Amino acid sequence: MVVVVTWAVLSWRRTHQGESIVFRVDHGALTVTSHGTAILASLPLARVEDVTLDTKAILPATQDTSTAAAGVVQMKARGEVDVARIVLGPGAPGEPLALTKEHASHMDAIDGAGKIRTFLRAHGWVPVGERTNEQ
Repeated sequence: MVVVVTWAVLSWRRTHQGESIVFRVDHGALTVTSHGTAILASLPLARVEDVTLDTKAILPATQDTSTAAAGVVQMKARGEVDVARIVLGPGAPGEPLALTKEHASHMDAIDGAGKIRTFLRAHGWVPVGERTNEQ
């Protein structure tokens, strides 16, 4: 029983220790850090044009269990799946900033992008498509 509890705690900690990205807005300046220390970007909040997704389709393979009894391991495709990562689109001359190297599930990326947009809007940010000439 101790082994099962230990395994459960360790596997739970591993799945929740993903790459953490920290956003800070101070006097109209956005700072994005990885794990709270390495600075990924530092720019005026007004230069962030949008928060978008970099989406791609992958074709995952699974083990074909119908041939496993014969001692032959084969793989089969199970259909395309969309994966995505969150991208901050700063204005020129900056390049778009992908927050992670790896793509995650599309739904997790949509959820994360929504949370980032909500945070930025709470600090006065407006997407470039919604800005007026007065801003």
